Amino acid sequence: MTAEPEVPRAIAAHRLGSVLAITVSPRASRTLLQLRADGTLLLRIAAPPVDGAANIAALKFLADVLRIPRSRLSLASGETSRRKRFLVEDIPPAMLAALLETALFAGQSGALQPENTPISRP
Repeated sequence: MTAEPEVPRAIAAHRLGSVLAITVSPRASRTLLQLRADGTLLLRIAAPPVDGAANIAALKFLADVLRIPRSRLSLASGETSRRKRFLVEDIPPAMLAALLETALFAGQSGALQPENTPISRP
């Protein structure tokens, strides 16, 4: 029997809410978010890393998947790096973990999926 992936590994507490650590891979064939077996998150973004386009696309995608207002998300660090930290304001780590797990296990289109079965947004 396999254990469920550990979503909380990518989440940390912050005085304003939570921080979500994600590795971003720009210029993908489609935009999708994958939960790796080790509990880390990989976001493949179709947008190129030019003039912040990939960062903007990542913020919009995450807001959509988490079903939270875009105004609650900001890039905390990693503007030019593949390893990014997104600040999720007013949402504590336990609630953010629940949002991620709900998206993963509900099988929403474009939501998180285990690494072997990614789902994307058109």
